[in-house]
Amino acid sequence: MKKRTLFAFALGLSGCGVRPPPTPGDGPPQTVIVLIGCTLRADRMPAYGNPRDLMPYLDGLVDDGVLFERMIATAPWTRPAVGSLTTGRYPLVLGIDHPRQSVRSSRGLHPDFTTLAEVFSGAGWSTVGATANPNANAHFNLTQGFDSYFEATGLWRDDRRKFPGEYVVEEWLKLAAEVDGPLYGQLLVVDTHSPLGLGVGDYAWMLAHGMVPPATVDEYDAALRNLDATIEALDEGLAALGRDQRLFVLVGDHGEGLNFPERAGHAHGRMLYDANVQVPWVLHGPGVARGHRVVGLAESVDVWPTVLDLAGVAPTNPVDGTSMAEQVRGAADHTPKEAAYSETFYGGTHKARWTTPEWTFIYTDPNRRHADGEVELYRARDRMADVDVSTKHLGQVNTYTMAIERLRTQLLAEQKTWEAPEPDAETEAQLRELGYLE
Repeated sequence: MKKRTLFAFALGLSGCGVRPPPTPGDGPPQTVIVLIGCTLRADRMPAYGNPRDLMPYLDGLVDDGVLFERMIATAPWTRPAVGSLTTGRYPLVLGIDHPRQSVRSSRGLHPDFTTLAEVFSGAGWSTVGATANPNANAHFNLTQGFDSYFEATGLWRDDRRKFPGEYVVEEWLKLAAEVDGPLYGQLLVVDTHSPLGLGVGDYAWMLAHGMVPPATVDEYDAALRNLDATIEALDEGLAALGRDQRLFVLVGDHGEGLNFPERAGHAHGRMLYDANVQVPWVLHGPGVARGHRVVGLAESVDVWPTVLDLAGVAPTNPVDGTSMAEQVRGAADHTPKEAAYSETFYGGTHKARWTTPEWTFIYTDPNRRHADGEVELYRARDRMADVDVSTKHLGQVNTYTMAIERLRTQLLAEQKTWEAPEPDAETEAQLRELGYLE
C-alpha cells in the first residue's frame, strides 16, 4: 500500500485523486465496505457544495456513483448513531441514548439487536471490522457479528498525533488479507473528529491565507484531506487483495457544530441543527448508478436495509429504516420519506428533531438542564437556522410535537437496554481525549 507522510499530505503534495477510481462492475458484489466517517459534516465536503478542492478522490467516486443529498443522522454522537446505522433501529429503541443519559453512561448495544455484520455472517460472509473511536469498541457490544475486529488501543501514537484513518485502514487490511470468499468490512475513522489541530495545521494555514490562527472550520476542512487519503488507501488496499469490484458505502455517523453557525456549538452531542446531523451518504460499485444524485430525505436507519438489498442478502428481521436500493440503482431520483427523526440525551440535554422536506422542527424538553428554548421551527432551505418561524406557524409546531410524542411512545415500548461494565483506564482515557467525558 502506498505510504504518505501526514506533513506531505497536509501540504497537498500527495498523489490523492491521480489514480482513477474503480469502475463499477456487473453482478452482485462479493465485497461490501461500509466506511463510517466519525463527525463527518456534509456541507463541508466539496460534493455537497464546499468550493474548496479538498477531496479529489471521493469526488471521483461521486461522479461515478450515487450521492444522497439530504441524509439525516438519528443522533448527534457516536455510540447511539453507530448503533442505529448498523442495526437499522432508532437509538431510543436501542436504549443507548435514554432519559437518564449522562456523558459517563455505560450503555451499549443490547445483544438481542441484529447488526449488519451478524446478517452477513449468517449468510456465509466473512466479517472484518475496525474502529478508532472507543464508542464502537467491543466494550459497548458494537462488535456483534464480526469474525475479527481491530480496535485502536490508544488515541495517540508516540508522536502525539491522533490515529489517522490510513493507519486504521492498514490494520483492517491485514485482517482482510486472511479472508477468502465474500467479505463484509466496516471501518470507523476519526480524521474529522476533534482535536483537529494534530496533523492538519500546515494545510489549515494555507486555507486561511496565513491568517492567525486558522479558524476551526479551516482545520476541519484540512482534516477532510486526510479522510480523502484514507478512502484512496482503502481502495488501493482492496485492489491489491483482488477486491476492486467492491460495493463502497461512505456515511457519516453525525456532524459537527464548528460554531458555524454559532448556535450549533463547537462540537456535537447536544445540538440537532443541520450542522450537527446532516451527513454524507455516498455509494459506488457494482449495481450502483453512475453520476446519480438522489433528492429527498434519508436517515441513518436506511443504511441497514439498503446495504443488504444491494448485496443480495436477505434481511433477518424488520427495522425502522427503508431500503433505498431502487434509488441507488438509478430507478428513482427521489426518496419516499416524508419525515426523518433525530433525538439526543446528552450531558443533561434532551432534544428531538422532526425533519420534513419543507421544515426542520426542534423540540427541547424544558425539564432537562441546559434547555435553551422549548420549540424552534425553520424552513428546510434555511440550513444555517437563521430565522426561527415557530411563532408564525403554530399549526406545524403542534403537528410535529404530536408526531414526536407518538413516535417516542412507540419506540420506548420496544426499548431494550444493556449496561456495559465500567470502562477500563485505557478506554476512559480515549473517551476523555475525544471529549465524551467531562
